[in-house]
Amino acid sequence: MGRGFKWHIRKAVTIVQVLGICRFSYPCYGGFRREHATIEDRINFLYGAERLEERFRYFETFTLPGLRYQTDEDFTFLVLTGNQMPKPYRERLHDMLATLPQARLLEYEPMNHREAVKKAIQEHITIEQGAVAQFRLDDDDGVSYRFVQRLREAWEDGRKIMQRENRFAVDFNQGYKVCIRDGALCAAPVKAPYWTPALAIYLRPRAPRTVIHFRHDIVHTQMTTLTYTGEDMFVRGINATNGTPFTKAFKEEMVPLDTETRKALSKSFGIDEDVLEKFRQSEAGARAS
Repeated sequence: MGRGFKWHIRKAVTIVQVLGICRFSYPCYGGFRREHATIEDRINFLYGAERLEERFRYFETFTLPGLRYQTDEDFTFLVLTGNQMPKPYRERLHDMLATLPQARLLEYEPMNHREAVKKAIQEHITIEQGAVAQFRLDDDDGVSYRFVQRLREAWEDGRKIMQRENRFAVDFNQGYKVCIRDGALCAAPVKAPYWTPALAIYLRPRAPRTVIHFRHDIVHTQMTTLTYTGEDMFVRGINATNGTPFTKAFKEEMVPLDTETRKALSKSFGIDEDVLEKFRQSEAGARAS
């Protein structure tokens, strides 16, 4: 019995739950670079038809494809939005997420953005021991189809850090920045540390904080980090409504796709030239409405 008990404990601490979250136009307090005088002003801004159409375009074509084709399907992806979202868009989002079995749509009242994310994540932690690999995506970013698999592989490298420090971060620093410009899909390769997409925080299931409590650009000052390179793991969507301001030079580095980049985006992220047609259809629908 003693040997069996020891085996059970050793087995339990190797469990890793992979849990991602995306705030999809969630009207929270804080969490936005753009300030609004009232929460009503923020709701009106977030749920303006033109802005929402753009968010749906990027979410459908950049974010969801890579998640649908994960080689390791054992993960949960939370999509947090507001219960004030107009019904047609709410139904559209629901239908879109029906194509991703791992997705959970959450509709919250306005809250502090960290508290809202904390509530969402903690309510979906399903393990008692081991670690929860938490990641967050903006609604215009994407990850490689191998992302969840790589997170579990990284656990093997980081488990001793977890035993010692109870948390660590994993950063995949290679990918692409991508935009739609002048009717063309444009991209540039990127190697950059600690960008939000393809960054994960490993925490204990009962940890009081979540991935949202750690700023991605200074996470290396808050915990031990492991950085992996040599494989394209993220897509960062660049557009007019990004929360992060980008310089003109940063944007001009993106150019129309060559054959190699086209193949890489399609193979790793499920992003191909069909994106342009979906954008045209969505823009036409927005103008008609």
